[in-house]
Amino acid sequence: MKKIEEYSDAELTVLSAASIDRVVVYDLGSGLHWLDDKFSGMWWDPLSRKADAFDLIVGLGIKLKFNGNSVLASLEQSPSVYISIQVNIKDDKEKAAMAAVTQVAAAFALYVIGVTLS
Repeated sequence: MKKIEEYSDAELTVLSAASIDRVVVYDLGSGLHWLDDKFSGMWWDPLSRKADAFDLIVGLGIKLKFNGNSVLASLEQSPSVYISIQVNIKDDKEKAAMAAVTQVAAAFALYVIGVTLS
């Protein structure tokens, strides 16, 4: 089984949407992930859109903690389900936070819900 860090941004985007019961469709022409379909007019990218990352935080109850040069995103659904991801901040605190949130949501979709990528 791949580690969450080994998934591509596109895979993380799809998995994170699935974690909160959203369906995204990848459009090769635009390179965007659209909610429902490309005719919805709404695209999904929690790696770069704060509103989408916020939807994951609220929808799953993800907690963020900043520790110097890193950010820790964690999710506890029950005593037996705890997921945490730590991302180095580098130059952009917000980008690191969105990456950590997206990875936690994707891990939840993969390992708890059982979502598979086709």
